[in-house]
Amino acid sequence: MKIKFTLVTILAFFVLLPSFTTVAEEVYDIEDYADAMQPGWNLGNTFDALGADETGWGNPRVTRELIQSIAAAGYNSIRLPITFDQRMDGAPDYTIDADFLARYTQAVDWALEADMKVMINIHHDSWVWLENQMVTDQAEALARFEAIWEQLTAHFADHSIDVMFESINEPRFNTDEEHAQELLDLLNDRFYDIVRDSGGTNAIRPLIIPTMDTSSDQEDVEPLVAWIDKIDDPYLIATVHYYSYWPFSVNIAGVTEFDQESIDHMHEQLGRVHSAFTENGIPVVVGEFGLLGFDTHVDTVQQGEKLKFFEYAIHYMQENDLVHMLWDNGQHFNRLNYTWYDQDFYNIMRAGFDGRSATAERDFIYFRQSETIADRELALNLHGLALEEISYNGTTLVDGTDYTVSSDAVLFSASFLEQVVDLDQAGVSATVELHFNQGPNWKVNLIVFDTPVTQDNTGHYHDFFIPINFNGDQLATLEAVYDDGTAAGPNDWTTFKEFGRVFSPDYGQNRITFPYDGSTGDSYLFNEIESGVPVTLRLHFWSGEVLEYELIRDGSNITGYAVENDSHEPEQPEEEEEEEEEPETVEQITVDGATVYVSDDFVNETASNSSFVLDLTDLAVTRVSLTADQVAALNEKAATIIIELPNLTIRIPAANLAGAAQIDFELLVDQALPNEQAAESAIYQLTITVDGEIIRSFAEPIELQFTYTGEATPDEHLAVYYWNSDNDSWDKVGGEVDGNYITASTDHFSIFTVFNPNIFLTEDDDLDQDEQEDSVTPTPAPEQSTPGGTGNQHAGISLPNTATSMFNYAIAGVTILLIGAGILLYIKKRQLLN
Repeated sequence: MKIKFTLVTILAFFVLLPSFTTVAEEVYDIEDYADAMQPGWNLGNTFDALGADETGWGNPRVTRELIQSIAAAGYNSIRLPITFDQRMDGAPDYTIDADFLARYTQAVDWALEADMKVMINIHHDSWVWLENQMVTDQAEALARFEAIWEQLTAHFADHSIDVMFESINEPRFNTDEEHAQELLDLLNDRFYDIVRDSGGTNAIRPLIIPTMDTSSDQEDVEPLVAWIDKIDDPYLIATVHYYSYWPFSVNIAGVTEFDQESIDHMHEQLGRVHSAFTENGIPVVVGEFGLLGFDTHVDTVQQGEKLKFFEYAIHYMQENDLVHMLWDNGQHFNRLNYTWYDQDFYNIMRAGFDGRSATAERDFIYFRQSETIADRELALNLHGLALEEISYNGTTLVDGTDYTVSSDAVLFSASFLEQVVDLDQAGVSATVELHFNQGPNWKVNLIVFDTPVTQDNTGHYHDFFIPINFNGDQLATLEAVYDDGTAAGPNDWTTFKEFGRVFSPDYGQNRITFPYDGSTGDSYLFNEIESGVPVTLRLHFWSGEVLEYELIRDGSNITGYAVENDSHEPEQPEEEEEEEEEPETVEQITVDGATVYVSDDFVNETASNSSFVLDLTDLAVTRVSLTADQVAALNEKAATIIIELPNLTIRIPAANLAGAAQIDFELLVDQALPNEQAAESAIYQLTITVDGEIIRSFAEPIELQFTYTGEATPDEHLAVYYWNSDNDSWDKVGGEVDGNYITASTDHFSIFTVFNPNIFLTEDDDLDQDEQEDSVTPTPAPEQSTPGGTGNQHAGISLPNTATSMFNYAIAGVTILLIGAGILLYIKKRQLLN
């Protein structure tokens, strides 16, 4: 009996061992954990402030009510940045101030009490001392860094895994890139070992690991991928920060709108992070996101453009499983009365947690005082939604009388506008609200204006301003140029200066001011222009008005002169110059048969980090040919090659090419492809050949933007598909539907078009649509039989791993039984011998 019991025990142990091992290896799923963090909020400029306490940078003390209010606003996680520099003793112990740590822990516990997940990090220490000291005195820097984490791991050892540790905020080092990455890897190694070796909950606590400077550039993402692969820990989360396309984020270089270039930047940067991490089971937290111009003022970026950015950014991050955490250093949520300073801003973010919102081309329409009111059209960005009604002062307007709606625009009638717009009073005359079937209303201000008027002025550059009567208009941007047309002032790579930092409108005081550095006394503009040399400022307004104003610096004294502006319209010379340049641009494209060749001059004119655009919509061509030198030049400029074709725009990062390249695009018509007649856009076969060899996959995703050519209103489920010749099936790429455009990214070329996934469903299908969309066997094309008879309607759909897993378990079970039998025979043999 004892022998039988022992044998059963041994067999049971081996059978249950896999289960024990699984639990030990993965107590919780890190991807599920990250999903539960969405969305997140930063308590910025508080415990990370460099002052004596949390109020050092102007914010009030943190309260339980503040944390509860953030949780009630829909946020499920909170990042509590903390700077230790002035709050710890020196060597050798580097003891953290106990009172400060206790106060910080109080905020952590309030967040946990509110059912939020909490992220703890080392914040401004990254640049206050680590940035230099890791290079000049690595031993001391490491000792201090390690002491912080040794104390934090001990202090929070008993806290649940709802508390996360982030190794370091925005790491950077004053050394070359290769050495800097070695230093970051070293810090992350020490951080990881300290936390995991401290035992308790820390053994499985989620750890947040940053890229260099929390950048999403390729050269910064790859080392973190390698580090995470090396560590092989199931509880790691990668982190980057995202503050949009820099010129838009701070309003410089004339980038005043959230346009396609800003969208492309988001797709490139965050798409790369998604491909590197989340697609491979590694969650990503965008630990900070927002607009950098907010550090100066929340109006640095125009209100409507700001709302469009946040609507799209939150949608894109959620669609790509990126946890987003809003950076709020006190400018968004009022920490005294626990309300949002800008309710429209919060409304569009909050709606984004659950779905999309509709927006419009503008959130304003301008009316000149001297002109007769006429019908005015406003383009809509519906994002698959529907306009249900329009209201004014709480009254619903009459469709067909007050306004009419087309597929992607609304036209306000002159008869309605005449009732609500008062041309005698400059400024916002009325506000109408567009109501959609989902998301917040889009408010449109109807603004009356006349040409702004400036006056002469003189004074010390600390006090100088331009006196101006805005006459209802608002400033969009400002240019500074010398007489020869070259840029004046800072950032002389552009004539357009940075809004808020270099210049700032003051509508209450009717002036344009020019800020200076309070610590040095240097003017951001005037210290960067030549003394005694005239400078022309061009003031660009949202109405379209452009005024000129001249000034000259004499040492620290500035004198400004108003320039008489005769025209009420935007400057025409620029348009005339563009019209004169157009023929020259056309000449830089040579067509030989069906191939387009470009000149070296055309390539060399391309600015760095910009687009090299080839508009081929009116040309009967099927190939673009680039020489190896041209490809090298575009690579050096980090350019994006944009090819515009009938119903398709292709955006190719030059980094995908290396050598003489040919880009082929053939419009396929009547090719007897399965489901060809059901395509909702053009069908193109695309190929890239470099040095005679076809490129099978791309280093960076290529974006395809199809134009919807169907007859009905575009369906939100429309997606880009490619023809998989291996499976003889249309495989889904995916994409984003925005009005009449469907945009998707691909890492290879094939035959591409747009389908509505519903066409692949049949009456007999018992699978839901999501199961079928990823890969579908096409229904037969008209008058074409399906090869091989009826076949499998669901070919291309992957089988679950269940069968493989059960087979593995069966093999393991048989092995265990054999081992058990061997043990039993051994015991019986010993008994016989005895």
